[in-house]
Amino acid sequence: MSLEPTAITHLDRTALDRLATRLSGAFVDDPIARYAFADAVRRPRQVAWALGRFIRYGLLYGKVFSLGKDEAVSVWVPPRFVKVTFLRTLRSGMLAAPRALGWRAFQTFRRLTDHADRLHRRSVAGPHWYLLLLGVTPGSQKRGYGKALMQPGFQQATADGLPCYLETMNEVNIPYYEKHGFEVAVHDRTPGQPDIWTMVKEKKGEG
Repeated sequence: MSLEPTAITHLDRTALDRLATRLSGAFVDDPIARYAFADAVRRPRQVAWALGRFIRYGLLYGKVFSLGKDEAVSVWVPPRFVKVTFLRTLRSGMLAAPRALGWRAFQTFRRLTDHADRLHRRSVAGPHWYLLLLGVTPGSQKRGYGKALMQPGFQQATADGLPCYLETMNEVNIPYYEKHGFEVAVHDRTPGQPDIWTMVKEKKGEG
């Protein structure tokens, strides 16, 4: 099966919300979602909102790829935009998080993402490509979508002679990413928080 990802360069607000809502089914039961968004009733909307901000960050500062009809998305961030500055946070809409998520969920989410950022800096030195988001809706998994959506980032990183980086809080993802060339850099077991695995794919080709 030949799968060619489509590069997305623009989404209006309605299309962005629709894509994030559809994709949220891939993450709503992940450890990070259950930890940050404890209210199971509100969680799907909160997850969709957060995903929408990640996708918007990719549209502004990176590369966003899709497959199918809103079935799978990847967001790749190039080295120069890996650091999230105040202006980039503002433009991506993240400053609305306290209102959109609720104060308690926002505080939990912020602590977790701040901790993940520290692990990111600890795990990979120097310029790299960052796989900020890879999601496939539950009904479309095991079709090769994830592999296809990683390839554009792998190709760019190979051309630049740079590694790739990601983090996950779902242990079941580790073998999948290892199959595609990533290796665990740090396994963080901070008490009271979900485990975090940071992973790096060194400069070894496309995988």
